[in-house]
Amino acid sequence: MPSAEHRLGTCEVIASVRLVGNQETKARAVVEPASRTGRGYIAVRVGRVLLYLEDRVAFDALAGAVRDAGAHVDAVFGEPRDAFSLTEARARRNFEKGRRPRP
Repeated sequence: MPSAEHRLGTCEVIASVRLVGNQETKARAVVEPASRTGRGYIAVRVGRVLLYLEDRVAFDALAGAVRDAGAHVDAVFGEPRDAFSLTEARARRNFEKGRRPRP
């Protein structure tokens, strides 16, 4: 939950997180009436990392950072693999862990 006490443009916590492999993702908008702070925000979850984006400037910063990182993907991780083989590998891994397949 975002803090109602912090000033705009500040960061309360600096964190380092490593993400490896397939990550579950979710994004949801919380509108002002439903927010405890009285201000709307967007909650973005990647794996076990949760981000609260409290204004468009924060969203644009995150989107820009991900877009900029995309320019380095092939150089760091190599060319993308065939999408079918990735889907097949994910399905096999989920089957082995006893998980239901994603739609």
